[in-house]
Amino acid sequence: SSGTYAANVESAIEWLISQQSADGSLAGEASEFEAMYCHGIATLTLSEAYGMEQDPVVRQKLRAPLEQALRYAASSQLSDGGWRYLPRQPGGDMSMFGWQLMAFRSAETGASRFPKRFGNDLSGSCRVGVEDVPEDWPGIARKIRPLPP
Repeated sequence: SSGTYAANVESAIEWLISQQSADGSLAGEASEFEAMYCHGIATLTLSEAYGMEQDPVVRQKLRAPLEQALRYAASSQLSDGGWRYLPRQPGGDMSMFGWQLMAFRSAETGASRFPKRFGNDLSGSCRVGVEDVPEDWPGIARKIRPLPP
């Protein structure tokens, strides 16, 4: 709420929230291949803004749109733990997964003051783990899998 670019950031966040659809999506008019990327990045933006905001009035303004965005992401997740270009579209995409996961992690880290139902409803919806591949495989290769509740 303060600093050289505070008014710019506030204006951008207000615009972002104004683009949110009734179902919680922040994809705006993005194409099929952009929709969940846009939603994940915009959700991460709201989550970071919420986590860094010190003014309780501004935090309150951010809270409902952030919760809606996280619910939308959770409802769009595939049963195998991934995300694709469209909600529940088969064949998860690792980069899509990364944006959604970062949004959830940011919310979990910066939103410790969310009510208990937030953690129960959303964190449980985004439970994933990674299994290491054999050590002799080059690079960073992981298999994403759902974790039991």
